[in-house]
Amino acid sequence: MPAQQPSNIDPAHARGWVDTTLAACLHRVNRRDLIRQLLVTLVVTVAAAVFLQVSVRSYVVDGDSMFPGLKSGDHLLVDQLVYRFQTPARGDIVVFRFPHPWLQQDLVKRIIGLPGDVVEIRPHLVFVNGRPLYEPYVRNVETYSYGPRRVPAGEYFVLGDNRELNGRPISYDSHQWGFLPAGDIYGRLSLTFWPPADLHLFGW
Repeated sequence: MPAQQPSNIDPAHARGWVDTTLAACLHRVNRRDLIRQLLVTLVVTVAAAVFLQVSVRSYVVDGDSMFPGLKSGDHLLVDQLVYRFQTPARGDIVVFRFPHPWLQQDLVKRIIGLPGDVVEIRPHLVFVNGRPLYEPYVRNVETYSYGPRRVPAGEYFVLGDNRELNGRPISYDSHQWGFLPAGDIYGRLSLTFWPPADLHLFGW
């Protein structure tokens, strides 16, 4: 409700009347309160930075093995906490440490086979447990053959989305170097954020 002008104020001086309930809304912060506020702000900032460092990690794509969904030069954010609460699912795009000593590099691929699945690849088709897998994300299909092989417990079978071009492999993945241990997975792709034209959310 708007403040009412007191009735005993001369109308000629009403212009200078101030409602003190509105005017007295600020007070000076003493030094102790200021220090406390600064400390709280610092703690919150540090906690937020630590949480972001633990929960997400940024990467830049180098190569075309996940084209067209991921392009070389795309900047990614990877959720590093999601697999603490759930297991990887077929179709997830994951970033992982290469599981063999001859290549010290992080890779990004798509999960195709889960623990216990039987994976087989024939030219132009991937089969999981005897059924052809629907893969609308694939750009260039495979012409090679693989399997059938059962995915061991605690491991995954991963492939790139851009697999072959003119008979030449584009993606270096499980059909060449084997299964991916769960412990080598850093996390699931959550977001591409740069360049702005490639902004996209994943897994939501």
